[in-house]
Amino acid sequence: MKKRPISYLYFSKVESTMDMAKKKIKQNPELLSSGCVIVSDYQTKGRGTKGRSWVSDNLGGLYYTLIFQPKLFNLTNIDQMQTLVASELKSIIDSIAQLSCEIKKPNDILINKKKVAGILVEASSLANSRLFNYVCIGIGLNLNQKSFGSNLCKSATSLQLEAGKTFEKNDFVQLITTKLLSIF
Repeated sequence: MKKRPISYLYFSKVESTMDMAKKKIKQNPELLSSGCVIVSDYQTKGRGTKGRSWVSDNLGGLYYTLIFQPKLFNLTNIDQMQTLVASELKSIIDSIAQLSCEIKKPNDILINKKKVAGILVEASSLANSRLFNYVCIGIGLNLNQKSFGSNLCKSATSLQLEAGKTFEKNDFVQLITTKLLSIF
């Protein structure tokens, strides 16, 4: 049986790409067989770890979630999964933007000590099992923002601010998806 291609769903505005991914899977469980990517121009309730909000009210950012069934990953590997995602995202940013960034464990990517990306990994396990039913990997990446509010200007940056040029969201979407699905 031929595997279906991954589904890409684009929205102008959602509350959260992570929540939308879970909603789409409930509506159409077949999406899990190949995986599904949600991308939005804006999030009204973007979030990070520990319930923190992720400011995502700007067209300049990439607001992304991949939901899929990983091969042979179990609940004891969730920290390892987050580390692998951070490593891949750092590599992608370094390559496309020609910038040197660093990982602030467990889930932030920094350039010049300012946050350029955040990662959120959530999983659902099968009943009475340590195996995942599905995994959601959410990424907020500051691509083309030209400024940040006074509360974030000292702690956040964008690839455009650091590299002095604009970036295409789809270049990142395709590469992030390909890389993540290849390791999980």
